[in-house]
Amino acid sequence: MKIKHLFYAGATALAIAVAAPSVQASSNETTISEETREGIANFRQYSAEQSEEAIEAGENLLDQIDNRLTELDLRIEEAGDEAATEWREQKAVLEARRADVAAKLEELREDSGDTWDDIRDAFADAYSDLSDAISEAWNDLTS
Repeated sequence: MKIKHLFYAGATALAIAVAAPSVQASSNETTISEETREGIANFRQYSAEQSEEAIEAGENLLDQIDNRLTELDLRIEEAGDEAATEWREQKAVLEARRADVAAKLEELREDSGDTWDDIRDAFADAYSDLSDAISEAWNDLTS
């Protein structure tokens, strides 16, 4: 139960960081990256016996990715045609990677427990990589 509360605290902080407007995009993304690392570290603590909580936490993480992509969409609208064209190209790649992360979460949902740790860690790694890629896109497009 303690792990669940730690994760939700990290997820809540990440959600606040995503939703809060930032004067400097790079500092906002740095905060998100730090919160993402904390959330993923907490996610890695789930055992097969905590699968329901882990799935819910994974779904929350995917929602946070969706929120970050939406926020980038909104900011890019203000950036002009060149940035918008570049963003559309990057977004297609990021959305494909998001689909891969969602597929790993589905594998976790279907796991019988024998490979729980491996699948959980694969989800966490893929999520972390995707989050970093979004941060990089954010920094590229807003600088």
